[in-house]
Amino acid sequence: MPIYYRDCCIPLFLSDRKFADFRTNYEQGFGELASIFGIKETEAITQDNWRKFTKSRKVNWRKFKIIEFENLVTTLVDRAIDYNWSTWVGGTANEYSITLHTRTGTGKKSISIKLVGDKNAYMATFKEAYNPNHLKVTDFDLYVGNSVDACDEYVWRVIEEFKKEHGISNEKSEHSTQRFSRGDEIHEAAKELISKFNWYKGDKLF
Repeated sequence: MPIYYRDCCIPLFLSDRKFADFRTNYEQGFGELASIFGIKETEAITQDNWRKFTKSRKVNWRKFKIIEFENLVTTLVDRAIDYNWSTWVGGTANEYSITLHTRTGTGKKSISIKLVGDKNAYMATFKEAYNPNHLKVTDFDLYVGNSVDACDEYVWRVIEEFKKEHGISNEKSEHSTQRFSRGDEIHEAAKELISKFNWYKGDKLF
């Protein structure tokens, strides 16, 4: 199958052929190419480009959003542990948010990150809080970026600046990273666990 990746004079022997058009949109071209080989459209989406599919009802882009946020939480909690900061992940009151905070003898600091808006951009606020559920969406008014790496670098700079001025806290850090289930997640997880410890692997008993 021909791939049309830049404007050109199409040879006559290819003029009546179906082609995948990559000239203006890679994902669209990939989707056309994948469909020819019977590949589902969902396979054209990746962890790096899921934001481009948020308007589509044909792909499960939310799955990639959840995975990215899990990666963000893991990265920032690890960063916080290295500097003895505490963390709290938002619940249903402020979903897709995380707060990092610390206190020493000479100062205290909070930074909260949230995935917000139609573009799913990461925004930050330095409003004092230990739990992001106490913040409003409008409090997040500082643009950070669209990736875990951008957030990690942003937070690292904040933590490093605080460390240079106030040192590291002597208090034991605490971390609240649990999340509430969505839809039938608990039910599905229970079924999966039951199935794991059952010799019967069919689907008619569960």
